[in-house]
Parts: sequence; structure tokens; C-alpha cells
Amino acid sequence: MQKKKIITIISIILLVLGCSYIASSNILSKKSDKEITLSKAELKRFTEAFNTDEYKGFLEKSFNKQDEIDSFYSEHLASLKNTYTCTAGKRKGDHYVLRFQVNSDSDKHYGLFADRVISFTKSDEDFLMESNAIQWDDHCDKEHCYEVKLSRVQFNEPIKLITYPAELDGRVSIILTKNNCFLTELKMSCEKSSWKETRLINIIDVGFLILMRMG
Repeated sequence: MQKKKIITIISIILLVLGCSYIASSNILSKKSDKEITLSKAELKRFTEAFNTDEYKGFLEKSFNKQDEIDSFYSEHLASLKNTYTCTAGKRKGDHYVLRFQVNSDSDKHYGLFADRVISFTKSDEDFLMESNAIQWDDHCDKEHCYEVKLSRVQFNEPIKLITYPAELDGRVSIILTKNNCFLTELKMSCEKSSWKETRLINIIDVGFLILMRMG
């Protein structure tokens, strides 16, 4: 009878210890899944990493998945001009989301110099790239941004027209994008007249002209 009691007590202790271990493991798991804001030191390390030839090209062009990173080295490696600063970032487990600012003399961070937000998973020192979204809408004139379907074959998907206020650059700039990728930039300004300086203040309206060829 005494032996049964001892066995029962030991079993209870082991069960309690087991529950404690499971509970502590769950706590650790929850901590690892928590989103963490990166420190300034970490942002500096990513700034250094993404200004090397090995990784800088991933910030040059938009992509939404790995198979869209077409011919990365042949397309970008020979003509990398921009440098970047990692200004913010978050980590959840081994998954990172970082915001990079393009370094430019004019200090304008819109249009061709818009911020980049890149996502990737990190294993040791290897990065598995997932997406790079260029923030074309930053500082735009929201009243004059449009998504339009054009009739030309090469534009079989909607084109986004994004305009920027004149006061940012002294002239009006329009960016055309397709699937978040840059197509072209349109710049409009006024020449100085002989008797006073004239400049564009803002865009009042945007229209689209359809040309038809009759045969």
C-alpha cells in the first residue's frame, strides 16, 4: 500500500514538472513570434549590407515574388548608382521587413527617389528575398492619381498615373507605373518669360486622349 502512494506522488510531481516545461516552451514560442522593432545598430548593419554589389540591386526594381527577380546580376550589377539608408525595420522570427531611403543630392524622397520596403527571411548571413515595393504614392497629389486601362497591346494591364505637387520640385512631375514597376516619368515646367518668371502651381485636371486611325 505504501509503495502505491509513493508511486502516485512521484507521478504527480512529474506531471506538474511536465506541465511547467510545456508552459515555458509556449512562452518562448510566443516571444519568438513577437514583432520586434530593429535597433539603430541593426539598421546600420542592414544599410552596410544593402550597399554592397551583392544586395544593392534588389532595391533598384520592384518585385512581388522570387521569380520576378529576373536576371538580377546582368540587369543591375553593371549600373548601380544609388545608395540607400535603412531607416526603419521590424523582425518577426526570421522574417524581416525593412524600409530604405534613396540617398540623393536633392533630398527628395518621392517619384524615382521613393522609399523602398523590402521583405525577406534571414538564415545566418543569407537573405531569401520575397518582395520589394517602391512607395510611389509617398507625397503624391492624391486628387490626381488614376488607374487607367489603355488600349495598346503592351499595356494590357492597368497603368497607374501618379502626380506630385509642384511645390516639392518647382515643377509638376508624373510617374507611370504598371504592377508597381516604373514605366516612365513626365515632367512639366514653364519657361521663364522675358518680363517675369512663370511657374506651374498645381494640376487642375488630367484627361486621356484616344487616337484612332481610319483605314
